[in-house]
Amino acid sequence: MDLPITRDTVRVSAPVLDTAADHPVDCDIILPDYCPDVSRVLKTEGCAEIDAKQVDGARLTVSGTFYIRVLYITENSCNVRCLTHETAFTHTFDLNEECEEARARVRARVVYVNCRLIGPRRVQVRGSISIRAKVLCEREQEFISGVQTEQLESRSRPVHCSAHVGSAEKPFDVHEELEISYGKPAVASIIKTDAVAVVQDYKLISNKVIAKGEVRLKTLYSAESEEGEGGVEVMEHAIPISQIIDLPGVDEDCGCTLRLIPGVVKSNVQPDGEGENRKLDVQMTVTAEVTAYRTREVTTLTDVFSPQYEVAIQSKPISLLHVADTIHTTEMVRQTVELDDAELKSVTDCTVIAHLTESRFEGGALLLTGELQVAVFAVDMQGGPVCTDKTVPFTLKEEVKNAAKTMRGDPDLHVVSSSYTLTGPNRLDLRVECAVDATVYAVLQENALTELDVDDSQPKELPPQKTLTLYFADKGESVWDIAKRYNTSPDGIKRENNLEDDALDARSMLLIPKQRRHKG
Repeated sequence: MDLPITRDTVRVSAPVLDTAADHPVDCDIILPDYCPDVSRVLKTEGCAEIDAKQVDGARLTVSGTFYIRVLYITENSCNVRCLTHETAFTHTFDLNEECEEARARVRARVVYVNCRLIGPRRVQVRGSISIRAKVLCEREQEFISGVQTEQLESRSRPVHCSAHVGSAEKPFDVHEELEISYGKPAVASIIKTDAVAVVQDYKLISNKVIAKGEVRLKTLYSAESEEGEGGVEVMEHAIPISQIIDLPGVDEDCGCTLRLIPGVVKSNVQPDGEGENRKLDVQMTVTAEVTAYRTREVTTLTDVFSPQYEVAIQSKPISLLHVADTIHTTEMVRQTVELDDAELKSVTDCTVIAHLTESRFEGGALLLTGELQVAVFAVDMQGGPVCTDKTVPFTLKEEVKNAAKTMRGDPDLHVVSSSYTLTGPNRLDLRVECAVDATVYAVLQENALTELDVDDSQPKELPPQKTLTLYFADKGESVWDIAKRYNTSPDGIKRENNLEDDALDARSMLLIPKQRRHKG
């Protein structure tokens, strides 16, 4: 029988890879001629940047750069210098299957890095990078959304579905000339500059995303003094940024997630008009990552039957995703940090980096656990510079609106700002402001009909019709299942018994209408 069937198609993002791998780092660094000899290493720092990623068939290839900074004391002085080095890395992940339309999200963080002084002009560096990779494959799922005929009873379900519209990554350069704050001494040498990028606002228009934010810089430098180089100073700057990202298919009705990822900062000191080193030339690359989605209502046909004829149906399970909540908030983490084997006179700088180690949904909330890596640059009781590190665990809980039984998300967490108070020779009270960004998807598992056929040449063998049929239903039984058993109309049962819902809320005696008979 030819049936007036309507069909629909949704795009679903299915994960084909979600894993992490460790990548070792091993290199020797020779000091350039312009760098003074190393007397003592204060600290070794590292950061990893992903430069490129490509999905080719059933393989994801990731390449990036590992940046190393060795902070050290120069020979016969207490001056602090920084030795920098770059080394490339490549890692390959095998996917569970081949993907034609795939998008990958890759993050890299330094697990550890340390160095051994071989001589006054050579250091040996060992470390490890953790590369976290997640690959989503875009698939189309087709199903029957409705059938318009009086010969069939049909049950359908309207649901909201959020489909991926597009993703884009746009790196852009930031180049600024900054001035040393009034009252600060001039610069003898730059030790390091760290950056945090913050999204302040964004707007979606036709095929474009407009992003606004700022880059917050913190620079550690050796100050000039009458003797040449003095103590270590800290200066902070904020650079406003804006960018237009092309994203075909997006419009103002879409939703999106946006992140600004700062790269390694390259800063050089410049003289001002009076010849003093009071200017800072800053160059860096910021990458804007954006993913857009569109939400609409779809109807899935979940079951049909005919009171007259046998019906052949085919169905398959499909997973529909709906954005239940978008979390964009900041949380203040307060911690008291005990610094082992440290006797500090004063603290020059305290830098905090947050690493997310686990995220899960529990009790309608998003639970985040991770580590705060606290790096302290200080002056000890003897007046010399020291560096000490501490790792502090943390836990955050974010309530989810419209929480579902099964949820999925890929949250981001990074430090926006931090402050500290030295409350003892080896104790710091930390206040860390963390930005939490997450798009939370409710996952709906639906058994949707994909094929439907009615054989009108094979009528059902029905028992003789009764004038009256009584049925004693248990609490929780479905009117649909009862109607299907008796080959009658679910709406007819509801009308006869003044029912509104499909599921019975109490044990009931129901009057079952006569079986429907096909007229001719």
